Amino acid sequence: MLYTNLAHGFLFTGQFDTARAIYLNYQDQVVSDGRSFKQAVLDDFKELRQRGINHADMRRIEALWQ
Repeated sequence: MLYTNLAHGFLFTGQFDTARAIYLNYQDQVVSDGRSFKQAVLDDFKELRQRGINHADMRRIEALWQ
């Protein structure tokens, strides 16, 4: 989960390329709760949006995985 938070930090501070590299590098890894890193990120984005936090680059990351 450390790398999800690290990537989110880069993403939300305008460092898209660095965030993208982390998201793609770890996308298939399994996180501590058994989900893939990719699914954990997608779940985080969903929760952030539900809390009223949205960032255009979130969609750019999601588009990488479609």
